[in-house]
Amino acid sequence: WKRNGAEYSLSGSGSTRLSDTRSSSALARSAKEYVDCNYTDCECTLSGIAKSLYVSPGYLSAVFKETVGESFINYLTGLRMKRAKQLLAGTELMIYEVAIMVGYENQTYFSTVFKKSAGISPKDYRERIRQPEV
Repeated sequence: WKRNGAEYSLSGSGSTRLSDTRSSSALARSAKEYVDCNYTDCECTLSGIAKSLYVSPGYLSAVFKETVGESFINYLTGLRMKRAKQLLAGTELMIYEVAIMVGYENQTYFSTVFKKSAGISPKDYRERIRQPEV
């Protein structure tokens, strides 16, 4: 498919590959678009995206930070935590289900990342967000 002048295609392995890599900023924007669409996939990693774009993870990391303004992992984690908060506030899903839906296979790791990001555990976040204001 095409998006913003970049052409994507699915390889036999199911990964997305970019055929138009004219500049490092275009590369970073393409990686960002991929993350925006696939952050819920636990296979959405810097190394996986770099491999499908035919660049090294270190290079992609550097151009991503320069172009987007934050590191790849911070950007990915931010998207995942935003969606996790929405799911915790608006659904009755179990914590492990929320973890899977936002791209974490391990609930314990998800809870650790969530607590680091939000300052409280997913369970406490859900309880606080649902308390009626006094």
